[in-house]
Amino acid sequence: MDIIIAGMRHSELTINNDSINNNVASLTRGNYYIITGMAFDIRDRAKRFAIKAIALIRIFPKDVVGHTLGKQLIRSATSIGANLEEADAASSRKDFLHKVSIAYKEARESRYWLEIALESELLNHQKNITEAKALQAEAVELSKILYSIINSKKINN
Repeated sequence: MDIIIAGMRHSELTINNDSINNNVASLTRGNYYIITGMAFDIRDRAKRFAIKAIALIRIFPKDVVGHTLGKQLIRSATSIGANLEEADAASSRKDFLHKVSIAYKEARESRYWLEIALESELLNHQKNITEAKALQAEAVELSKILYSIINSKKINN
């Protein structure tokens, strides 16, 4: 089956039935995935996540707790996309898997810092709490997608 994504033709498509809600199809080349018929680049999704995390961090309290949690979250949230960029330029399959594995760990860490921010009642407006919960859900989804990438690349080895 030929699929054209971002102007590139891909002839091989691998369906992973155990992946996210049984709706993720992964291409054997590149970081492109199809979820319910819509193509996207995982790097773009990671970048949007980082930008939203930065916006949320800007409203953290300007005290030692807000600064500390903010620094931790900004490092992990921005590291996801940075590691995916490095994975895209990997020199080997092993290097690719290593960089995607780091991105996976950073996504999980971001979810953790968002959980701490929510459970410590760091955010005091409902709109901010809602945004933090949405980011936490996106961190979980990114983790699942990255885990699926890692497993499909290991299986197709």
